[in-house]
Amino acid sequence: ARYCEENSIPFAGLNFVSTSKRYVDEETATSISTTLQNSVSVGIFQNQEVAEVNRIAIKVDLDFVQLSGSESVEYCQQVVKPVIKTLKITELALIKEYEKVVQMFIIDGAIPGSGKGYDYSLLKHIDSKRPFLVAGGVNRENAGAILSELTGAAGLDVASGIETDGLVDILKIESIAQAVKESNA
Repeated sequence: ARYCEENSIPFAGLNFVSTSKRYVDEETATSISTTLQNSVSVGIFQNQEVAEVNRIAIKVDLDFVQLSGSESVEYCQQVVKPVIKTLKITELALIKEYEKVVQMFIIDGAIPGSGKGYDYSLLKHIDSKRPFLVAGGVNRENAGAILSELTGAAGLDVASGIETDGLVDILKIESIAQAVKESNA
């Protein structure tokens, strides 16, 4: 989070999915969130009770809530913070339904969290009033090419692509950030 803050990386994800290896407790998340000024905090949730999501979002003072499960449009409407909805590549037909209630989309592979890529060219013609980030198998080897090919993408969502042995690797963040800068040049 400190690196993101110091290097103008726009989003810092805080994972509240208890079964995830990236899970962070509320105390640690609050400590991180309160120090962010350049980056915004995004709380990641998956099929959790909306009351619990809202409680954590308020307590941690999240800027956004990312819903990465099968949350419905009605569920999204109940969230107290702006919503980023993750859709699988196989769910692109749902964009029009969700775009009325979310601020942004993350488009992931068929198995979110697997770190596996897919045919990113399928995202070339997304028709939405909302921006989208590309996720799923994004790493330092393909980040620049993905953004060069998908000029409509607002950016990348990266998790396993910035890890080494399950831990965040600053060198991988740096190399992806550099690839993004070069693709925007």
